[in-house]
Amino acid sequence: MHKVRIALKELRETRCWIVLIMRSELLSKARMGELANEADELCRILGQSLVTARKNEERAKAKPAMPSPK
Repeated sequence: MHKVRIALKELRETRCWIVLIMRSELLSKARMGELANEADELCRILGQSLVTARKNEERAKAKPAMPSPK
């Protein structure tokens, strides 16, 4: 989960740079728009992965430990 959190942070930073490039008109808005959309989609995917991982972690903590078979 930690690596996904770091990846999401880096992706958000990348998205900020893409927006800055678009505003400064360094590259075509068409190409940068595609990259911005891709970054948004990846942010949503990683964000949802974190939500799911947290829920699974909470469920695992809430379950009582199973006794080992003898």
